[in-house]
Amino acid sequence: MVNEKDKASVMEYIRSKGMACSVYVAQFLLEAVYGAEDGNYGLSLMNSTGDRSWYNMIREGSTVSMEAWGSKYKPNQDWNHIWGAAPGNIIMRELIGVKPVLPGWNRFQIKPQLGELEWAKAKVPTIKGAVTVKYSQAGTTFSMEVKIPGNTEAEVILPARKNKNRVSVNGKQVKARLKEGKLFLPVLRSGNYQIVLN
Repeated sequence: MVNEKDKASVMEYIRSKGMACSVYVAQFLLEAVYGAEDGNYGLSLMNSTGDRSWYNMIREGSTVSMEAWGSKYKPNQDWNHIWGAAPGNIIMRELIGVKPVLPGWNRFQIKPQLGELEWAKAKVPTIKGAVTVKYSQAGTTFSMEVKIPGNTEAEVILPARKNKNRVSVNGKQVKARLKEGKLFLPVLRSGNYQIVLN
């Protein structure tokens, strides 16, 4: 919803506030942060050990997620409240970056935003079978292993590097389209792929 020219200043304001919202609104805050492609900040919000954090819910004894950030904010709260469980879907859809584009998972997107994580791996269940991804990043190299289930195809979008944007798929260099700081790979059909960006 933010004009491109205003994105930097809006994100600067959002970063200055921290988790200044309820657990209900945290879902929308994280969606906005990842929508602005600030994976580092999104990760820092989910990794926080502060008073308004999912870690604080664990510290207070909840095993799922609370209705509020802690008992001091709402003494009569429910300790097993799904509305406070934003990381449960944000990690897969935004950080890991696997989400459907067409109904029935006929086509899905893989757009990782790992932030400062050195590696991540996930198995995302779909109606067509599991999408498995394994990422690693070190220096200027980003690598990814992905299994795309049968009767599906994937749109792979990677963050462009500043100097070099050489992409190979299963050892063969491919031409990726550069747009707004992102690399759009050719659509990948069912199968196993090793993708390297350096």
